[in-house]
Amino acid sequence: MQFDELLKSRYSCRHFSIVNGKPEKISLDKLIEICNAARLTPMAGNIYSIKLILVTDREKIIKLAQASMQSWVANAYAIIVVCTDGKQTRIAYGKDAERYLPQQAGAAIQNMLLKATELGIGSCWVGAFYEEKVKEILGIPDDIKVEAMVVLGMPTKNKLKKRLLKQKPKPELRNILYFDKWKGKRYKEKVPGA
Repeated sequence: MQFDELLKSRYSCRHFSIVNGKPEKISLDKLIEICNAARLTPMAGNIYSIKLILVTDREKIIKLAQASMQSWVANAYAIIVVCTDGKQTRIAYGKDAERYLPQQAGAAIQNMLLKATELGIGSCWVGAFYEEKVKEILGIPDDIKVEAMVVLGMPTKNKLKKRLLKQKPKPELRNILYFDKWKGKRYKEKVPGA
């Protein structure tokens, strides 16, 4: 898949295929490929703050769905819980680390979402959850920040088809790009392939 096509194909999938009462299986190899995409993210000072917890245990997934207050999460085959361990980044960058850590987590999450899309796996970035509950479920220490959950499952075929036919339009580049200052000259050209 070409990169621009990959970017346009990615969407937040919340409808996962259920086979014989269970989420459709995703191979461990594919789940590891998705996790590996996070490893390729740039990090401030090359200090790797991102830590991942790959959850496939059904009971824990159901508890994570409850912690997120989003029932559809329980239909996932796997959830990657993205955490930051900021100790070393804080030593190197002081208070600036508090800006870098969530930025790095966001970049890692986007890499994983794109890899999942390339592999034909439905994914959704979930940022709404009770962090203390997630920590309790997974035994995460107090000094580690839970940044997000990447929810994964095989998309239902009818929802995937409808989604590809009718995606919500993204804003045009001219509506979000300014030159040289806030609300400065706007970009007016049509972007090729947009």
